[in-house]
Amino acid sequence: MKITFLIPYFGKWPFYTKLFLQSCQSNPCANFFILSDSFPAHKLPENVKHFPLKLSDFEQRVSRVLGFIIKIKDLHKVCDFRNFFPYVFSDILHDSDFWGYCDIDVVFGDLSKVLNPDYLSDVDILTSYSYYLAGHFTIFRNIEAINSLAFQIDDYQNRAQVFQSTHMDENGISHVLKNHNDIRLKSPQPLLEELKKCKEFIPSCINLGFKGEITEFPYNGSELATYKNGKVYLQSSEFKSVEMLYIHFMGLKKYPFYWKNYNLELSYEKFSMSQIGFSTTVFDSSQLNSPEIILRKTLFYFIARSREKIGHLVQKTIGISNARKVALFLRKKTGIPI
Repeated sequence: MKITFLIPYFGKWPFYTKLFLQSCQSNPCANFFILSDSFPAHKLPENVKHFPLKLSDFEQRVSRVLGFIIKIKDLHKVCDFRNFFPYVFSDILHDSDFWGYCDIDVVFGDLSKVLNPDYLSDVDILTSYSYYLAGHFTIFRNIEAINSLAFQIDDYQNRAQVFQSTHMDENGISHVLKNHNDIRLKSPQPLLEELKKCKEFIPSCINLGFKGEITEFPYNGSELATYKNGKVYLQSSEFKSVEMLYIHFMGLKKYPFYWKNYNLELSYEKFSMSQIGFSTTVFDSSQLNSPEIILRKTLFYFIARSREKIGHLVQKTIGISNARKVALFLRKKTGIPI
């Protein structure tokens, strides 16, 4: 069975790229194609291929499929076209049994638990989130009946041409599935419901928010995501340790203070992520309740909240559109997804 993830990325690669690539290497059950105008500064694993692609080439490919001209100003807009990839990149996906999209602010655990013929035998679409198809990890059976769902997304022609992302890859395609009871969708239950079942493994992600909290989880400051030898675990004071599919550190990546213990040059066999950021020493959720750690958590929370409020003030002052342009400029210059 061949499973292929397509990952368009334009501009400077972020500082955490090696974490992503390392976790791809641990999962030979999948192939990853990086479609980019730049090459990551790290050696690519055998199952990760670089496909040279300029943003203008991407626009032309999408335009040919949709039948009208596409121009992208905000790079996050690229995600809106993910569901059209079987047509946009048919030269890559033609021999894949499943194709998918994912983000790069993730650390994969053991994907072979779900990316195998037995698990996928009765699946058309697999995602890691309970409420809608997750942009950070969803795969589709590579057949016309499934691929053509992209053209049923509400108002996709107009949504494709607006400046900002309209999340067609998440809520757009999810809304389409409400009208298709014949589509075999496999997704987890909400995280707390899954945890109460006392399973050894949950096919879902650990989603870290902008204040270091685990979303979908009652915040009490003692939640911890750990990576150990190719596997990902969720720990908390309320539930036993449970293996999860991957870590999605979407909130942590924005704040440098969360990464003061991260070395760009090293490979890590184990680490944790929590309200104190990336750590190679904290591996038990009870450690998060020590006086020193509580002080750090409080400080980081205050900084994150302050930055969040400043961001809202900037948007209110210069407008959302101009704020996005400033963020895009800074992202190109720094590689940090501001």
